[in-house]
Amino acid sequence: STGVKQEQLSEIIKMTIDKLQECGLLPKFLVCDQGSSNRGAVKRLGADVEHPFFTHNHAKIFCLYDVPHLFKSFRNNLLNGHYMLNGNVITIDDIRKTYNI
Repeated sequence: STGVKQEQLSEIIKMTIDKLQECGLLPKFLVCDQGSSNRGAVKRLGADVEHPFFTHNHAKIFCLYDVPHLFKSFRNNLLNGHYMLNGNVITIDDIRKTYNI
């Protein structure tokens, strides 16, 4: 891959937060897509499913995946298979039937 490595990206994120804070801004969220470098950087910063935030300069920064990409990923996964939710199988046909109601 020719993209930024997760180690570099996590450092860039911290430096960016530093610069924003120096300007008097108080960032509260980090929003990104679910690319492997982004997921790795978020993990390196200390955020996970149980604690979806990290702390930098005593500030809590929450991490979010952008919603359009979440919908796209959900759709792609449904096209390639199905989900289990509370013991029930959810397929792309369920979505199509709901849309046609």
